[in-house]
Amino acid sequence: MKPSSRTLVPRADDGKRLQAADMNNDHYIFIHSSEPLDCGLDELEDELFAVVECRGDVTGTGTGPNGWNVDIEFESPNSLNGILIETARSLKRHGLGEGTNYNVCGRQRSLPQILDQFGIQP
Repeated sequence: MKPSSRTLVPRADDGKRLQAADMNNDHYIFIHSSEPLDCGLDELEDELFAVVECRGDVTGTGTGPNGWNVDIEFESPNSLNGILIETARSLKRHGLGEGTNYNVCGRQRSLPQILDQFGIQP
């Protein structure tokens, strides 16, 4: 028998009955930038962790010759817009712009495009 990727979890309505939850239903945002940070990457990671708390998790960060990156995982598609808005505001506060890009579930968008999409003033 093939192992299932589903497990039983408490239902939101009363917590007593169980429902199947698909454990392979995670979604990702990969943020990459070639722009210099005005703070340490660890500090930015902590800030973004606080922004996505209860909706997702910062699962990794890194640096390389072409810049730095932050990886965010979230479970509910309903969380996506809120996470995009709050992370974009945080990155904007750090003075980042055209050299910062999002890969949102496989779709590439620049930080200015995210800011524009949600009407956040540059």
